[in-house]
Amino acid sequence: MHVDSRLIESQTIINTDICIIGAGPAGITIAREFNGKSINVLLLESGGFERDPQVQDLSQGTNEGDPYPSPAGVRERLVGGTAHVWPIDLDNGRMGVRYVPLDPIDFEKRSWVPYSGWPITRADLDPYYERAHGVAQTGPYNYNPADWETPDAKAISFRGNRVTTQMFHFGPRDIFTQEYRQELENSPNVTLMTYAHALQLETDELAQRVTGVKVGALGGHQFCITAKVVILAQGALEATRLLLLSDSVQTGGLGNGYDLVGRF
Repeated sequence: MHVDSRLIESQTIINTDICIIGAGPAGITIAREFNGKSINVLLLESGGFERDPQVQDLSQGTNEGDPYPSPAGVRERLVGGTAHVWPIDLDNGRMGVRYVPLDPIDFEKRSWVPYSGWPITRADLDPYYERAHGVAQTGPYNYNPADWETPDAKAISFRGNRVTTQMFHFGPRDIFTQEYRQELENSPNVTLMTYAHALQLETDELAQRVTGVKVGALGGHQFCITAKVVILAQGALEATRLLLLSDSVQTGGLGNGYDLVGRF
């Protein structure tokens, strides 16, 4: 189902079981997990089905330090998200992106890397990486170079172990910009809401539980969504922005008691 938030009256309260913020590849993937289930899901997207310069301007920002590209130039506010600008020309004539999992060492504590060490290992994520390969239509979850060798494509032999052969997989972008989008539009229990800008996360009186989302449209009207579960799927920059803006109960931003939100 699809709803345009610009047609919703101000001060409306919408109740749902799960609210997912961001209809890019991550948000779409999560929403599809509930498609056809007895759970009501609301998937919020800041943009529409086509690129809107006025909406895109909401991604503006400035860089300090390293000369990264403009924040507005590397993120897209429309259904399908940044998949719309995945730049790799695949052999089958489709456009796509390169996939590679984190290495086991990325999860480990290293004395020379401040704050390193995760509470999980790469092995903990492997089952989910394998499922993600199915969603992304990238082929089998196998990054062992030896398993992909052919007479015409052999691994390069390097002296020592400082340089090694590594694998990538590639997946198409149109599954997120078209195929899965249409699947959700036809869903009986997932509602895709476009032009819905998340303004603030609503919480209980102790800021220990998120209870909903304050939403606005560019026309100026606002309404509220209440949900049992709220999932942030906007990406690192926008999720950070939203947490820091959600400071009506917890000073400095939601979850920011140690001033760490957005620093990793």
